[in-house]
Amino acid sequence: QNTREMFHGSKIENWLGILSRGLRIFDDNDKRNDMGLLGNGIYFSPNALTASQYCTSNNGSSKIMLLCDVSLGLIAEFREIQPHLLKPPFPYHSTRGVPRTKFENSGFNEDQYVIYNRHQYNMKYVIEFKIVTHDSVIDTSESSFVEDSESDEFVKDFETPLEYIYGSDNANRHYIPELKAEIPSVIFPPLKK
Repeated sequence: QNTREMFHGSKIENWLGILSRGLRIFDDNDKRNDMGLLGNGIYFSPNALTASQYCTSNNGSSKIMLLCDVSLGLIAEFREIQPHLLKPPFPYHSTRGVPRTKFENSGFNEDQYVIYNRHQYNMKYVIEFKIVTHDSVIDTSESSFVEDSESDEFVKDFETPLEYIYGSDNANRHYIPELKAEIPSVIFPPLKK
């Protein structure tokens, strides 16, 4: 199944529909300005910063993104933009835009994965966050991490930003270092249908 935790960001005005009907794949009756770099599908990123670029807020208020379990199956990797895809090529279950690096020539700036079947994901958490505009709010240097007195867990050297969110509670405020974002409220699972 190849299931991974991934982020999905969207405009603030889309969240009522997302939370009531789930993430959608546009059909022929929907009006969409762009088909996306990998066609008509549901886009995810393993990187919270990438997903946050698709999030908007009203007048500087909080932004929202999802953390989902995404069943990617076999992944078709692309280095050239494929805007007309309606499904992954056979025998694949999803696609990936491989990001450009100094060693990898690609038409994609960010790492992105696309599924073309809405049954390939499960909403895990809704994340409300604000981008921090100054670096002094939270010191993320290794020496600043302290032992959490409630859980006796030591917070240090994280593999992913989520480990910090799950591993430490500082007066109900959590920090995503890669985003420089502070989450003002508890991360909560979406309502089950």
